[in-house]
Amino acid sequence: ASSEPESGSTSVTDNRDIAKAENFVTHQVFSQETATGTETDIGAGDQVNVSGDVKEGSAWIKRYMSKYNVSEEEATAAYQEYASGAQQKNEEAARKRAEMNAKREAEEQAHSNAIDQWYRENTGMSRADWLKLSIDERTSWVFAHPDVDFSTSPEFQ
Repeated sequence: ASSEPESGSTSVTDNRDIAKAENFVTHQVFSQETATGTETDIGAGDQVNVSGDVKEGSAWIKRYMSKYNVSEEEATAAYQEYASGAQQKNEEAARKRAEMNAKREAEEQAHSNAIDQWYRENTGMSRADWLKLSIDERTSWVFAHPDVDFSTSPEFQ
């Protein structure tokens, strides 16, 4: 018997994608590190505080000073303006998300109300009551009321 794989079959020799304990340890350390509220920018190697604290933004300030050849005071003022602008953008985005969610919920509620109203007008019961009926009870009801066209319900529009 040959140790060579048969034609058409494959053998697995690359084990780099196999889960190893050291990979899980690395992931756990990373997860604990990010849970502290700071993130590490691997590219620059600087630690930046997500909250926008000026002390923690010293790396940002140093890069700004170097890039624009300005004093530390000017760079600090620029950082504060940047952090304030970022906070305002985050607050505006949160407000817009809340408005969109409220609008979507209102539309869903209006649609649900329209469906319920249709069932009340056409079956004499709410949609919830209709759904409580067994399949046999619904079938009997539909045969007893052939004039009701369920395709006109907003549920199916």
